[in-house]
Amino acid sequence: MGWMTTVHLKHRSTSSHDAEAMIREFSQDLRLDSPGRLRHSVESHSDHRLRVMSLAFVGDLTTVADTEHIVAAVTTRGAIDWSVGETRGGGATPWLQAPGTRATSRVSTAAEQAIALPVAPFERLGRAMFGDPAFRVRFDRLTPATPQLEDYFRTTLRYASSLARTRAFESDLVRADLHRLLCVSLLETFGPREETRRRARTAADRRTRYQRAAAFLDDHVSLPITIDDAAQAAGVASAELAELFVAFSPAERTPQQYLRRARVSAARRDLVEFDGPRQEAVGSVATRWGFASMRTFVREFHAVTGETPWDARRH
Repeated sequence: MGWMTTVHLKHRSTSSHDAEAMIREFSQDLRLDSPGRLRHSVESHSDHRLRVMSLAFVGDLTTVADTEHIVAAVTTRGAIDWSVGETRGGGATPWLQAPGTRATSRVSTAAEQAIALPVAPFERLGRAMFGDPAFRVRFDRLTPATPQLEDYFRTTLRYASSLARTRAFESDLVRADLHRLLCVSLLETFGPREETRRRARTAADRRTRYQRAAAFLDDHVSLPITIDDAAQAAGVASAELAELFVAFSPAERTPQQYLRRARVSAARRDLVEFDGPRQEAVGSVATRWGFASMRTFVREFHAVTGETPWDARRH
């Protein structure tokens, strides 16, 4: 399981001055209608691909904010009326702020859940998932087109907010899966309708090919197979297989990383169950699972599990 850097922030203002300073960190302009009673709290959980936020405001205020990210939010309590360009909205309807745009929000004692996704990881995932090297972030609406999409996206944000508060969020595998979910839900909710349907069909076919390759690697993990063999089993070129693993594998692993982890996981199970002397167990298991040398086995075993084969044997 991969573990990468996460950042967790939680802050509640203790005064109106403190609240104003917090809000000005993300707002290019701020107008206060009730400055003496202003309060603000923010909870944020993030890594390099995504940021999940819960925000609350007490008081009446107007904020103006620019963004370089893909931002989406839903009001969970109170009233927030917003505008982006000529588009206006409010209430509990989810809304989107695309990169390079300015949003004006009129807040009256309210709370909201929001996400912010940097463009580069989003587009990288899109290119891999849809097999489209020209994929770029593009949305054709700022609110969901149907009540069903509105409920779907609101539920997705609620799930992201809940997951970000758990220890599971520390796992890169979990965050990679959440990032995929958020990217897909943004495209389905706010993206061009016909283009989204076409991409969904393409993604389904590519996921099936990824699953064939992964199954081939799992089924032949003890044999001297190559990534080219897995690509042939999936009916794709080796370069395309690498894209499929970025799009659909746990934690966006490469085929080589996937195969290495599969071999190490199988070897670890054998080490724990091996009935014989410890040194004999390590050598026998390394040979069985196709490691070229004991040195290679020990190095890759430690890279995946954080322990040596002899440590695993003691469990």
